[in-house]
Amino acid sequence: MIRKNLTKSKPGQEEIVGFVLIIVLVFVVGVIFLGIMLRKPVPSSNSPEIENFLEASMLTTTDCAINYAPAYDNLGDLIKSCYEDKVCASTNESSCSVLNKSFSSVLNKAFSGERYSGYNLEIAYVNNETETVKEILNISRQGNCSGVGAMKFINAYGGDLQVRLEVCYSES
Repeated sequence: MIRKNLTKSKPGQEEIVGFVLIIVLVFVVGVIFLGIMLRKPVPSSNSPEIENFLEASMLTTTDCAINYAPAYDNLGDLIKSCYEDKVCASTNESSCSVLNKSFSSVLNKAFSGERYSGYNLEIAYVNNETETVKEILNISRQGNCSGVGAMKFINAYGGDLQVRLEVCYSES
């Protein structure tokens, strides 16, 4: 009596099953990836122009020298000095006062005219471990802002100094 082996499969069937398993696996990974991407919050519209302005403004030299007179701080360094409540040796003013005046001057020169109706600059320290926020500076000129801006992070003191600039454009 000849018995047929019913459990024996053909090589073509094994390849098809393997191919279907690979397709199902790729599909599942794709769905998971899509779900993660859709959960991320949509950032406000970042402007390369504003981002470049922030980068360049951080290098602007101020009239504050924390240690000695020829070593004047730029705005990026002055933000750190303001966070530490240091006093400028060159002017005998608080570094936060000089930061406010210097950044206001830079912003007024850059964003005055018919094209701009205002701006809002916020500088804050965010502790990465405790997630506490300490506001350092807030400068604003009234305007109808549409959320166009940029953000710069300065790594310092176990957290980030966040500089956020939002520019308001005139409606013309």
